[in-house]
Amino acid sequence: MIKIGRFYKERIISLIDKNRQSSEAVFFINFKGIDSGNLNILRSSLRDRQAKLLVSRNRLMKLAFSNIEGDINSLLTKETGIVYSMTGALVDTAKVLFDFKKENETFQIKGGIIDEKTVGVEELESISKLPSRIALLSMTVNCIAAPLILTVNTLNQIILKFVWAVEEIRKKKEQHLSE
Repeated sequence: MIKIGRFYKERIISLIDKNRQSSEAVFFINFKGIDSGNLNILRSSLRDRQAKLLVSRNRLMKLAFSNIEGDINSLLTKETGIVYSMTGALVDTAKVLFDFKKENETFQIKGGIIDEKTVGVEELESISKLPSRIALLSMTVNCIAAPLILTVNTLNQIILKFVWAVEEIRKKKEQHLSE
C-alpha cells in the first residue's frame, strides 16, 4: 500500500514533468518578497499569454528535471517558481516576466530551459526584447508583399502618365478653342 504523502509527491512530479514536456520553455523565478496580490497579477498576466506559474518544493522539481542537460541544481535554490510557456508564447512570456521584474525589485528570474537545455538570464532577457510572433509574421508578410506592391505602383504610374498627358492635351485644346 502506498502512503498518501508519497502518492502526492509522485503526482506533483508527474505534473511538473507533464507540463515541461508540453511547454516550449520553462522559466525559473524567485518570488521571495512578492505579496500574494502581485503574484496573482503575475499569474493572470501569464495566463493571458498561454503560460502558467507553478510553485512546488525544490526537491520535487529536481526529480522532475533530472534528465535536463546543464546545471539545474543552481536554478533550484531558495523559493522557486516554475513558469511554463506554451508553444508560440516564449517571447510574450519572457516579456511579461521581465516587465514584472522592472515593477518589483525583489522579483528575480534565475534562468530557464529551452529545447531541453538550460539558459541563463542574459539569453532570456535578449529573448524578451524580440518582437512578438504576430509582429514577426507581419514583418514577413510585408517583406513578401513589398516587391508586388512596387510592381503594381510602377505599372500604375505608366497608366497615370498617359492619363496626365491626355489631360494636358485636352486643356491646351480647350485653351486654343476659347481664344
